[in-house]
Amino acid sequence: MKKLEIPDGLKEKHKKYFAGNVLTEIEEQVKNLPDGTKKNFWEACQENWQILAIGEPPQLREIEDELRKKYKAVIA
Repeated sequence: MKKLEIPDGLKEKHKKYFAGNVLTEIEEQVKNLPDGTKKNFWEACQENWQILAIGEPPQLREIEDELRKKYKAVIA
């Protein structure tokens, strides 16, 4: 399988989109969670937002596994 190289300019555009739209949507969705879970899940998303936006598949799988373990009630 050939790896696709994504230009840095496109990565930056996607990071801006993610920060302005996807993080906002995540924040809206976590408002309905219990306080402790909400705060911790939101912090985990904020800490990892750049990887979530433009990370490589192994990085994304690692974060997904971590979030699924810690926040089973949040991630179906």
